[in-house]
Amino acid sequence: MGRRKHNQRLNLTSGVADDSMSLDRSEGIALDQDELISVIVPAFNAEKWITETLSCIAAQTYSDIEVLVVDDGSTDSTPDLVNRFVESDARFRLITKSNGGVASARNLGIELARGRLIAPCDADDLWSSNKLELQVEAWKRAGPNVGLVYCRSASIDSDSLILELPITPLHRGRALIDMCRANLIGNGSSTLMRRDAVLAAGGYDASLRARNAEGCEDFKLYLRLSADYDFDYVSDYCVGYRQTPGNMSSGAFRMIRSQDIVIGEFLEQFPHLKREFQWNQSWFLNWLRRKSITNGRYLESLGILLKMILRYPGITARILVESELVPAFQRTGWDLKISPTMHPSARTFHGQHFRSLNADWIKRDHQHFLHIQAPAPEDAETRGRL
Repeated sequence: MGRRKHNQRLNLTSGVADDSMSLDRSEGIALDQDELISVIVPAFNAEKWITETLSCIAAQTYSDIEVLVVDDGSTDSTPDLVNRFVESDARFRLITKSNGGVASARNLGIELARGRLIAPCDADDLWSSNKLELQVEAWKRAGPNVGLVYCRSASIDSDSLILELPITPLHRGRALIDMCRANLIGNGSSTLMRRDAVLAAGGYDASLRARNAEGCEDFKLYLRLSADYDFDYVSDYCVGYRQTPGNMSSGAFRMIRSQDIVIGEFLEQFPHLKREFQWNQSWFLNWLRRKSITNGRYLESLGILLKMILRYPGITARILVESELVPAFQRTGWDLKISPTMHPSARTFHGQHFRSLNADWIKRDHQHFLHIQAPAPEDAETRGRL
């Protein structure tokens, strides 16, 4: 596949689009034995969880890291809590800026990073102690053409207790088509990425905030990287992804607007992928619908369902069968198989957005994310790729 040019890069400090540079894939990189990884932690009024987040980063078994905490104009005790780590661990740095949103905070951290690899982590998420070690091992196995390695994420609540282990898709190699069908990565804390690739792709799009469309900055970056670089993965659940009613991903209609803008802009370059994005948007809307139900926002859930039906009635019907009817029948002992006439992405991601590994075990024990080592799923797709 030839190199694809992108028309803009982002001035990482200002978040302003710049036409002077296009994405041109540079030579692959082979990792050194002591390769420095720059961990980027954007933080805004994060006093509730920032200590737990930074503690699990400090405890990484891969210790060749620098940790750049970018305080995005916090008005609480976040800077004071971060300074405790700065004073006790030379790997930590606190960078302060006026409030500009999570994308601009990440971009500033990336600009100041010294490592060739970057690993973003949101200020309320958690990492298992071996997260970076496993990703570096995967990177070395995959070879120098990789631009991103991701891992699976457990959903956790406000007390860091596991809610769910979603079985998300895994992909090795060029991932553009699969990324168009569904966001393989799912959040902003599970990746290890080449810094030069992120810079050339324009970083995180800070302009979405000005358009009242925050939420899909990471998805946009992953899409651009998937067009030019190989992806690889770690099948373990190495990230605890915080799910609370007040976090950014809870603003359902803002998230919908954000995804619409991101996909619309991407389709200008890849119009032939329109059908793939229809599946992506439908699955995303259904995820938001189910999340609204979980948070008790039933009218919001109904509004999202109506949007699904009006946009893609045929796809919506198939997704509802997959996500609601099939699991209901399976709970009664029926083993319904997916129709072979369904779209390939529906077969690829059959039930994976909504079924959980060891769900009964989690409900019984409701364990803290950092106190367990969640087993990697043994689904057929994973066994075939590992």
